[in-house]
Amino acid sequence: MLPAGFEDLEPFLAQWDLPTFNARRAFRGGLALEEIRRFYDAMVPRASAALALIDNYSLRDMPEDVARLYRLVLALSHASMAVEVHGAARAPYAPYPDQLHLTRSFRTFG
Repeated sequence: MLPAGFEDLEPFLAQWDLPTFNARRAFRGGLALEEIRRFYDAMVPRASAALALIDNYSLRDMPEDVARLYRLVLALSHASMAVEVHGAARAPYAPYPDQLHLTRSFRTFG
Protein backbone atom coordinates (compact mmCIF):
# COMPACT_ATOMS: atom_id res chain seq x y z
CA MET A 1 0.00 0.00 0.00
CA LEU A 2 3.00 2.30 0.60
CA PRO A 3 6.31 2.41 -1.27
CA ALA A 4 9.04 -0.03 -0.28
CA GLY A 5 10.70 1.01 2.93
CA PHE A 6 7.62 2.71 4.33
CA GLU A 7 5.53 -0.37 5.09
CA ASP A 8 5.78 0.28 8.85
CA LEU A 9 3.55 3.34 8.35
CA GLU A 10 0.72 1.34 6.77
CA PRO A 11 -1.23 0.96 10.05
CA PHE A 12 -1.81 4.73 9.95
CA LEU A 13 -3.38 4.69 6.47
CA ALA A 14 -6.85 3.67 7.60
CA GLN A 15 -7.24 6.81 9.69
CA TRP A 16 -4.77 9.43 8.46
CA ASP A 17 -4.93 8.97 4.67
CA LEU A 18 -7.55 11.66 4.08
CA PRO A 19 -8.11 13.51 0.79
CA THR A 20 -8.56 17.12 1.93
CA PHE A 21 -7.24 19.70 4.36
CA ASN A 22 -10.62 19.98 6.08
CA ALA A 23 -10.93 16.23 6.47
CA ARG A 24 -7.47 16.04 8.05
CA ARG A 25 -8.19 18.99 10.34
CA ALA A 26 -11.53 17.60 11.46
CA PHE A 27 -10.06 14.16 12.08
CA ARG A 28 -7.20 15.54 14.15
CA GLY A 29 -9.60 17.68 16.17
CA GLY A 30 -11.54 14.61 17.27
CA LEU A 31 -8.57 12.63 18.59
CA ALA A 32 -6.86 12.45 21.93
CA LEU A 33 -3.40 14.02 21.91
CA GLU A 34 -1.88 10.61 22.70
CA GLU A 35 -3.25 9.20 19.43
CA ILE A 36 -1.94 12.17 17.48
CA ARG A 37 1.46 11.83 19.14
CA ARG A 38 1.65 8.13 18.19
CA PHE A 39 1.27 9.09 14.53
CA TYR A 40 3.60 12.08 14.90
CA ASP A 41 6.32 9.99 16.56
CA ALA A 42 6.16 7.41 13.77
CA MET A 43 6.21 9.97 10.96
CA VAL A 44 8.78 12.55 12.06
CA PRO A 45 11.83 10.31 11.66
CA ARG A 46 10.57 9.23 8.22
CA ALA A 47 9.52 12.63 6.88
CA SER A 48 12.80 13.56 5.15
CA ALA A 49 13.01 10.23 3.34
CA ALA A 50 9.33 10.44 2.41
CA LEU A 51 9.72 13.94 1.00
CA ALA A 52 12.82 12.90 -0.95
CA LEU A 53 10.83 10.09 -2.59
CA ILE A 54 7.74 12.25 -3.20
CA ASP A 55 9.89 14.94 -4.81
CA ASN A 56 10.64 12.55 -7.69
CA TYR A 57 7.06 12.82 -8.98
CA SER A 58 4.71 15.51 -10.14
CA LEU A 59 1.29 15.57 -8.52
CA ARG A 60 -0.30 14.45 -11.78
CA ASP A 61 2.02 11.49 -12.33
CA MET A 62 2.38 10.25 -8.79
CA PRO A 63 1.77 6.51 -8.37
CA GLU A 64 -0.95 5.70 -5.86
CA ASP A 65 1.43 4.22 -3.27
CA VAL A 66 3.47 7.45 -3.32
CA ALA A 67 0.25 9.52 -3.23
CA ARG A 68 -0.75 7.70 -0.04
CA LEU A 69 2.61 8.54 1.48
CA TYR A 70 2.18 12.15 0.35
CA ARG A 71 -1.18 12.35 2.13
CA LEU A 72 0.43 10.96 5.29
CA VAL A 73 3.06 13.71 5.10
CA LEU A 74 0.26 16.27 4.72
CA ALA A 75 -1.41 14.73 7.77
CA LEU A 76 1.89 15.08 9.64
CA SER A 77 1.61 18.84 9.26
CA HIS A 78 -1.72 18.68 11.11
CA ALA A 79 -0.33 16.38 13.77
CA SER A 80 2.69 18.63 14.26
CA MET A 81 0.45 21.62 14.96
CA ALA A 82 -1.27 19.67 17.70
CA VAL A 83 1.94 18.31 19.22
CA GLU A 84 4.39 21.18 18.73
CA VAL A 85 2.18 24.27 18.89
CA HIS A 86 -1.13 23.65 20.65
CA GLY A 87 -0.29 20.80 23.00
CA ALA A 88 -3.84 19.64 22.26
CA ALA A 89 -5.83 18.22 19.37
CA ARG A 90 -7.26 21.68 18.69
CA ALA A 91 -6.09 25.20 19.38
CA PRO A 92 -7.19 26.06 22.90
CA TYR A 93 -9.99 28.64 23.08
CA ALA A 94 -10.28 28.88 19.30
CA PRO A 95 -13.86 29.20 18.04
CA TYR A 96 -13.00 27.76 14.64
CA PRO A 97 -14.54 25.62 13.24
CA ASP A 98 -17.33 24.64 15.62
CA GLN A 99 -18.41 28.02 16.93
CA LEU A 100 -17.68 30.26 13.97
CA HIS A 101 -20.85 31.06 12.06
CA LEU A 102 -20.89 33.30 9.02
CA THR A 103 -23.91 35.54 9.01
CA ARG A 104 -23.18 37.53 5.89
CA SER A 105 -21.27 36.93 2.71
CA PHE A 106 -18.98 39.55 1.30
CA ARG A 107 -18.05 40.09 -2.30
CA THR A 108 -14.81 41.59 -3.37
CA PHE A 109 -14.55 43.79 -6.38
CA GLY A 110 -11.43 44.19 -8.35
